[in-house]
Amino acid sequence: MANKNQAPAYPVKIRQKWYFLVEKANKTVDEVCDLYAISRKTYYKWREKDCGSRAYQPKKEHPGTKIKGEIKIFICAEKARINYGPLKMKLLIKRRFDVDISTTAIYKFYKKKGLIFRPQKKLAWYTPLKEVVLPKTPGEVVQMDAKYVWEDNIRKYQRTFIDIYTGLQFATITLGMTAEETINSYLQAEKYFPFKILGVQSDNGSENRGDFHKYLVEKGIAHYFI
Repeated sequence: MANKNQAPAYPVKIRQKWYFLVEKANKTVDEVCDLYAISRKTYYKWREKDCGSRAYQPKKEHPGTKIKGEIKIFICAEKARINYGPLKMKLLIKRRFDVDISTTAIYKFYKKKGLIFRPQKKLAWYTPLKEVVLPKTPGEVVQMDAKYVWEDNIRKYQRTFIDIYTGLQFATITLGMTAEETINSYLQAEKYFPFKILGVQSDNGSENRGDFHKYLVEKGIAHYFI
């Protein structure tokens, strides 16, 4: 007999995300099922239960609000990735969606969603390479890339290290994109590769400058920006 106090396999907050993506963000049911690794049967089973009860009741949005649907998802993702202030986010939204949203509205949205973080330090800008660095030995240039991935219904970050000379790859997943997590990921890659890493190639993102760049320099490892 099922325990009534037992937590459901898919918490209500997760189910709300399913319905939001389908009903507000114009995702198909198949896309959401793939994203959350569930079957269509599971989706519709929960949808029927929630719609027939008060477990899921989408909040009504003010008819005049511009922060909704795809724009809402975009703001949350970009704020977590880059930590833009209201003004830069306003310009980014204008360029991406051609929609004008006031900085006050964006700030209120940040505050409501808990997206106000400590300001980042002003980091030095390193000019990207104009010519490709061609390695002649293993470990001379290891390319580091990062992307979003979903694991256990939580968005995380995957860093991939690829040795340009041999093609050997190593990947690790972390909860954030901080310099500390980047350094820890690098240390794991260093243990994995059967050769010494002499140089790292990365983009000019803030997480790759600052402390991570300083760490590589102190260890005598070349850091190339692309």
